Amino acid sequence: MFVISPSDLCKKSLEFLEQTYLPMQKASCEFALAHSDNIPYPAELSAARNGICTASGILLSEAQLLDILALYPVARAKLTAFSWEDTEVQGVVLDAIADFFLSSTWPTFGDLVDHDAYFLRLRKAAKFLGHSVLVED
Repeated sequence: MFVISPSDLCKKSLEFLEQTYLPMQKASCEFALAHSDNIPYPAELSAARNGICTASGILLSEAQLLDILALYPVARAKLTAFSWEDTEVQGVVLDAIADFFLSSTWPTFGDLVDHDAYFLRLRKAAKFLGHSVLVED
């Protein structure tokens, strides 16, 4: 997944825009549109639910995860077309979870963030929105 801020995008050359960024964006959009009606198999939903729980402590039902993924068609399409074991799939699904609960991206190891503090806030947001969490904070 490739996300670029407006300020960073404006710093890039038009050559970068035309030769790199727009072709990637087009491929992503075409992929999402081609798979927009697909629904992940139960095994993939289960793997994603387990991965989300392991990473964050948020317990989602299959229906809750499907509802969230309905708002993030690229994440749903990638989970459908590939598998949870694919690190790019994990990234887009976890970003969808972070965005849904906190309007944030999922932290990476390159981010200068206190991961414990971040995930505490993520669990608080999930609980506030009526979802179950593994550990009561």
